[in-house]
Amino acid sequence: MDAYPADRGAVVDARLAPAGLTRLLGSYGAGRASVLVLAGVLIGGVCVARAIAPIPQVALGLAFIVAVTLVASEFGVRAGVRCAAAAIVAMT
Repeated sequence: MDAYPADRGAVVDARLAPAGLTRLLGSYGAGRASVLVLAGVLIGGVCVARAIAPIPQVALGLAFIVAVTLVASEFGVRAGVRCAAAAIVAMT
């Protein structure tokens, strides 16, 4: 008997492969694209709202946090850090 089987860590059921919000939003490709579009809309909306109305910084920051959290939960830490960097650049 081999102590470490070759298929260790393999997906047991193909339906369980997509993770995070992709499962809720539909198919693998469309769900991931939806998350990116939603994060982009949040960041863009905050930039427009900041230019138009005097909104408290806390409310704007919360929208950025939601966008970064969406991206990080779907694509991982590196993508979340990139999204956070984009949000910081958008605020300056």
